Amino acid sequence: MKPFSPRRKRTLLSDSLQQQLNSYAMAAGAAGVSLLALARPAEAKIIYTAVHENAVGVNLDLDNDGTPDFRICFSNNTYHCSSTSAGRRPPGYFDALVVKPLNALNKIRGKGFLALALAPGKEVKGIFPGSDYTMAVVDCSSTCYSEGHWFNATKRYLGFKFRIDGKNHYGWARLTVHWANQKATLTGYAYETVPGKSLITGQTKEANEMGASEADADRTSPVFKPASLGVLATGAQGLSRWRRKEPALLGK
Repeated sequence: MKPFSPRRKRTLLSDSLQQQLNSYAMAAGAAGVSLLALARPAEAKIIYTAVHENAVGVNLDLDNDGTPDFRICFSNNTYHCSSTSAGRRPPGYFDALVVKPLNALNKIRGKGFLALALAPGKEVKGIFPGSDYTMAVVDCSSTCYSEGHWFNATKRYLGFKFRIDGKNHYGWARLTVHWANQKATLTGYAYETVPGKSLITGQTKEANEMGASEADADRTSPVFKPASLGVLATGAQGLSRWRRKEPALLGK
C-alpha cells in the first residue's frame, strides 16, 4: 500500500491583493530610480589662490602643480616674453607688457593680438586664439603710439584656457598695472576643476558655496528619507504623497 501523500493545492491570489503587490513593485522601482537621482555628480570646485606680488618676470602656475602655465614680462623690440626677462628695465623706444603661454596648447582670452582686460563678473570661456599676447605696448621707434587694454589697468582679469591631464580648464588672474614703474601686481588667481566648465572673473567659490557659511548650509540642507515599506505598499498613490512631503531640516 502506497503511503498517503496529500496533493498540494495551488493558491490563487485575489485580484485586489495581486494589484496591491503589482503597485508595490512599481512603487519600489520608482523609488529606487528617485533615490539614484539624488546621487551627487563629481563635485565642481573653484581653486582660488590669494597672492600680492609683482608678476613681471614670474611664472604663473594656475593649478599649483609645479608646472608653470603662463609668464608675464616686459619686453624690448619683440612681442614675446623671453625666459630671462624679469623685473624693471630701462625704458626704451619699444616697451611691451606681454603674457605668454608656457604650453603650446594653453591660450589667453584676447582679440586681435591684444590680451583682454576683463572686468569683474565676465564669463571666462569662448574664443582663445592667442599664443603670445600683448597686454600693452608703447612704440616710439618712429612716431610714438600706444596700444593695448592694460595701461594702468586696476583690478582687471586675464582669462585663461589651459591643460590639466590633457583636458581644457578655465581660469583667471587679477592684476593691477603700473606702467611707469613697469610693474604688474598680481592679487589672486583661480581655476575651475571640472574640464570645460567656465567660471566668472572674480569668482572664488561655486555658486552653491556662496552666501551662507558651511554651518548655515548644513542646518538648511534637506534630508531625503527613503520611503518605508508601508508607504511603498500603498502603491503609486503613497509614493506620490511621500514625494510631496517637505524635506526635514537638520537641527529642527
